[in-house]
Amino acid sequence: MADRGLSTSTMNQVLLICCTPLKWAFNQKIIPSNPVVGLTRFSITNKERGILTESEAKAVFSVEWEDKRAFTASLVAATTGARQGECLALRRSDIGMDTLNIAHNYSPVDGLKLPKNNRKRIVPLLPEVRIALLDLLKENPHEEKDPFIFYSLFPDRPVVPGVIWEGLRKAMDKVNETYPEVMIDYKSRNICFHSWRH
Repeated sequence: MADRGLSTSTMNQVLLICCTPLKWAFNQKIIPSNPVVGLTRFSITNKERGILTESEAKAVFSVEWEDKRAFTASLVAATTGARQGECLALRRSDIGMDTLNIAHNYSPVDGLKLPKNNRKRIVPLLPEVRIALLDLLKENPHEEKDPFIFYSLFPDRPVVPGVIWEGLRKAMDKVNETYPEVMIDYKSRNICFHSWRH
């Protein structure tokens, strides 16, 4: 998995997915021994995350994005430091007049849960970002009392994370086509959605 470039976190999630049912089967006496005894978590040094320069970030937000959800999620992350799952978990009730309530994280595997480190927080919300969130909310096709801002086809869950990353990647590709003097080499620099936090 490391040779394929997977992160330590992803490798540990795979390990957990494989080990949990085997441990359960042993505890239920379905198998005679626990084959995962002694397996430890992966611990390798991940490649350092890249950071967009100020001019690159400005160029990314100046091009036309294919997906408004991806644009708005990047805008939220860049201005508040919210993680991708925290952006996805945002609902109408989390938008204040000048603050944003980061109360949940969302992952397709676990659904809604507390943010990383179990810490809810309130972050400053710029007026332009608030307007972008409210505009996106108007496009939500679901008639929910407190809908997800980053809506999907299903009212009970937000859009999948891949849509957000794909939108950012396509925006960087568009920057490279439109502003060749900027040229964001996001692959070799390891720039991803989480780079907004850095």
